[in-house]
Amino acid sequence: MWRITLLLGIFMLAVTGLLLSQTLNQTWAVSSIIVDPGSTGNTVNVRLTWDDGNAGQTHGISTWTFDVTSTTPGIVITGVTLHPSIQAHFNITTNTITNGLRVLIDGKSPSRMLVDAGNGAASYIVAVVSFNAPSSPGTGTITLTNLSATKRETNPPYNASFQSFTNATSNLTVNVSLSPTPGDVPSVTPPTIGGAPNYPSGT
Repeated sequence: MWRITLLLGIFMLAVTGLLLSQTLNQTWAVSSIIVDPGSTGNTVNVRLTWDDGNAGQTHGISTWTFDVTSTTPGIVITGVTLHPSIQAHFNITTNTITNGLRVLIDGKSPSRMLVDAGNGAASYIVAVVSFNAPSSPGTGTITLTNLSATKRETNPPYNASFQSFTNATSNLTVNVSLSPTPGDVPSVTPPTIGGAPNYPSGT
């Protein structure tokens, strides 16, 4: 009896270790962006990183849902589209929610999924978020909220199961500021010796 209990304990530890080693993060591709006041059609990319925790590529992410929202006055989320790199194999659906959009991305067939690098994590640029900026300079935030995901086995029959996100949210800082003109950018004039520029060695 104690042997059965011991084996069950080892099995549970192995399963727990497998689950803990799986990593699914979805974040902004950059932490901040600078846009002009009142500008429209600004875009920023969303990055997904996946590691199934196993040697080889045993599981992939086939479906996931997230929200893109902003409570900053004047920031309007106008759309979310698939990044061209995954467009051929995934569909996207968006629905309007308070302050933004809810996004569902899913594979066009059970075999379409994002897999890891085999012995570590792989990152993908998966979506492009479009937004309009406030008319006045200032700083705002757009929040990416990860909701749920489905992973599948990479071999037929591609059995599916729930996969939780490692991170719940990711914030993008939006700096609304007039873009500097060439006259606003300071220039550096090298010192001259004998009427010729004296550049440092190696330049």
